[in-house]
Amino acid sequence: MRSHPIVACADAIEQALKDVVGVDPAFLSLEDKAETLRRLTRVADRVVALRLSVMASAGEVAESTADHSVATWLASETRTDPRTQSGDLALARDLDRRWMRLGEAVREGAVTSPRAA
Repeated sequence: MRSHPIVACADAIEQALKDVVGVDPAFLSLEDKAETLRRLTRVADRVVALRLSVMASAGEVAESTADHSVATWLASETRTDPRTQSGDLALARDLDRRWMRLGEAVREGAVTSPRAA
């Protein structure tokens, strides 16, 4: 059985990061360093946008564990600040339900998630 495309995306990202553990960026050329920094920033923003998109539709995760919200569940699972996760959940819901065009632009990388907030 094939995994969901979003799960496959997370798997591919994790594998790509594993593949470069221990690779020294000092040997990149000046141009490659600049381009890599720009691209990694865009990729990071798009990963955040994807996480927000999943958060917006993950209410049943909290229900299944009797957590108050997916934000409190995620904060507990990842040992992160629940206030930060709650803010992310509010943004996720707004991008999913209220500002759908903006949400699409964030997911496509045309707008950064900090600018959307």
